[in-house]
Amino acid sequence: MVVELLSWRLLFPHPRRIRFAIISFQGYCPCLSLSWCCSERKTAMSRKLKDVLRGVLTPTELQCLVQSYDVVGDIAIIIIPPELIEKEHFIAAAILSLHKNIKVVAKRDGIYGGEFRTLPLRIIGGEQRKETVHTEDGVRLMLNPETVYFSVRSGTERKRIASLVQAKEEVLVLFSGIGPYPLIIGRANPSCRVVGIEKNPEAHRYALKNLGSNRRITNVRLYQGDVDSVLPALDRKFDRIVMPLPTSAEVFLSVALAALRRQGWLHFYDLQQEGRFEDTVAKIEAACRRDVLQLLSAEIAVCGHCGPRTYRICVDAQIGRISDPPHLKEGQENFKDNQKDNIPLDPQ
Repeated sequence: MVVELLSWRLLFPHPRRIRFAIISFQGYCPCLSLSWCCSERKTAMSRKLKDVLRGVLTPTELQCLVQSYDVVGDIAIIIIPPELIEKEHFIAAAILSLHKNIKVVAKRDGIYGGEFRTLPLRIIGGEQRKETVHTEDGVRLMLNPETVYFSVRSGTERKRIASLVQAKEEVLVLFSGIGPYPLIIGRANPSCRVVGIEKNPEAHRYALKNLGSNRRITNVRLYQGDVDSVLPALDRKFDRIVMPLPTSAEVFLSVALAALRRQGWLHFYDLQQEGRFEDTVAKIEAACRRDVLQLLSAEIAVCGHCGPRTYRICVDAQIGRISDPPHLKEGQENFKDNQKDNIPLDPQ
């Protein structure tokens, strides 16, 4: 999918320049109001589903039918409203009949919760399994969507981040999960080196499997543990750090900034209400002040809709130091100085 950066730019006095941008991709309406709209493809899919169920569901029940669902690998994950619980098996059978690539239909049996933001699921049609293999940008990802967090809707955002990575960069992905960010970045940029850190043992187990199954990707290292303990032990600097944990990444800003090279890039995710996006930028600025750093520039990308007037946003921030050593000019740091043949932790 083509990523379009739209809309308006707000310029602030030097040294801080904040550029607001909206990412327009399939499923999102490219307009300034940030309105949510379904893509033509999803709308057509919903029409077909309603056509199949016409006569099985009453007109009132058809109005309650949720018009879209996520497909992870060969598993369709759907929402069944309370009014349709007695008809959920008919809905599952209709989805299976419409899409031969879908082998399992599971409904959300709760909400995302717990430390690792997992989602309870219950199978209502098809094969009795929850493990699947999802392919994204040529990367095969094995997972169980009930035991690990994975958002298929973030695929465009992962591709966007991978496109920003420059040759020979050292990239760190915190909260790396089953490995989508590290593997997609590593595949798209063979000359860079990518490190992922994930606390959830189950997600890390899948990440190692995925690294092993994508054998052409040889520039990724994965570590299991808490960021606060694993990252300082690595004792290395990175050109770019990705923090895809919109619910609580702010807690880890200081440890992340300590590992970021001068004038490096930080991709910080947050959940924010419309009209308050700059509050997220303020979080980064506050962390920079605590660590005697400065925010050189920030670009805000809207990359997900999470609720009424609430969006998942990413701040692409370039971070610098307030004062540089006189013998070291801007951009003069040697990339090779940061490459270490031996990493001080066992990534397994």
